[in-house]
Amino acid sequence: MSERPQIMKIRGKTASRRDQGVSSSAAVPLIIGLLGFIQAMAVLCGFLCDDALAQSGPIIPIHIQGRSIEKPWFLHDMVVTEDKRFQGKGRDPHLVSPELGIELGKVQGIVLSICGYPDKDPIPIQVFWQTDANGFREDASFQFSIEATSHPRNVFLSFADTILTESDTERLLSIRVDWVRSSDTIGFTKMDVLLRGDVLPEDVILPVMARAPIREIPLQEDFLRYGPYRIHDMVVEDDDTWQVNGEDPYIETANLNVRLKRIKGMFLRFRISGRENPYPFQVFWKTYSADYDEKRSFWLRTRVQDGEGTFYIPFRVLPADDMLKTIRVDLEKCPKCRFEILEGRLITQEDATLLRQVPPNIMVALGYSVYGNGILRDMVEKARRDPGFLVVWGLIVVVVGGVTGWMGLASRKKLGGSS
Repeated sequence: MSERPQIMKIRGKTASRRDQGVSSSAAVPLIIGLLGFIQAMAVLCGFLCDDALAQSGPIIPIHIQGRSIEKPWFLHDMVVTEDKRFQGKGRDPHLVSPELGIELGKVQGIVLSICGYPDKDPIPIQVFWQTDANGFREDASFQFSIEATSHPRNVFLSFADTILTESDTERLLSIRVDWVRSSDTIGFTKMDVLLRGDVLPEDVILPVMARAPIREIPLQEDFLRYGPYRIHDMVVEDDDTWQVNGEDPYIETANLNVRLKRIKGMFLRFRISGRENPYPFQVFWKTYSADYDEKRSFWLRTRVQDGEGTFYIPFRVLPADDMLKTIRVDLEKCPKCRFEILEGRLITQEDATLLRQVPPNIMVALGYSVYGNGILRDMVEKARRDPGFLVVWGLIVVVVGGVTGWMGLASRKKLGGSS
């Protein structure tokens, strides 16, 4: 005779141990789904709270060709004093304007009305801008100082000769004004956005620049269009060929100043007299936020035929929002050899022919990710930098957990009905 399932009384309801097991297994995905939902709601709440905080900031008028934007600015690490100045109260005091939405190509510059206490040294200030193509960037900012006075000084910052637009429709979204010294108390009463053709006010001043924004150079594919190559531990043999003459031979491009999101990679066609085949190279890259580094270099070997070889390196692992400054190609195991670059260029459009010229044994960052961290740490860093990443994964967990939980409940009901 088969043994009947043992019956248990639970708060006045009857359930078998078999059904109890199904219920426990179904509870796990439900809990996972609930946690995912809480995570998604927390991130969403963070967005809403940030927006609410932005709405609680002061109204600083913005004038654009006769119209005025009277909306709150976002305050960070600062408070408003009784005389309506802004005092730093943290490590990163700054204000961010409301959305402007102006075509960047039409903007001549901005005028900031700023004043400080006369007993202070010259006031250091940093100004960033954000577009719908790029966020606030250190290399694309004005750093300057103005004399501390009790009455406002109208400071003019020119955009026309500084910013290279990425498209005809790129828009200026917002301006961010940072106090460089976190303890400063500064008055900021209004901002004028001047469009091309507008006449500069007579009382504007040009500040003393500590660092102007880095001017992005219009994109040229050929490396030589940016200037001649620089060489190290090599001597010029003729106009086009270099002779290795030291222990650390390399060739470096002139300053490129190109936003990495605008290019796909680099292509090199060369002639070399070395005996190694395939020939080893190490390729470094430098941006305005990262210097040459072994951990950020490419190691590769490329086959040489009749003294000539080619290779293509995709830049997919490089930080897209940064600006590429220079590229450096190091020669390996080639004492006294001759080297010539027949063609060197940036690539804006990849095709199958180029991708076939990626060396099969290319290695990035000596086995590490391009940022020098482990893959798991990179994922954590991405999640920290990108709340949208958390929202998407939170919603996926909610959906998967909900479906799994529903299937578990349906299975339990089916088993309960058949017992």
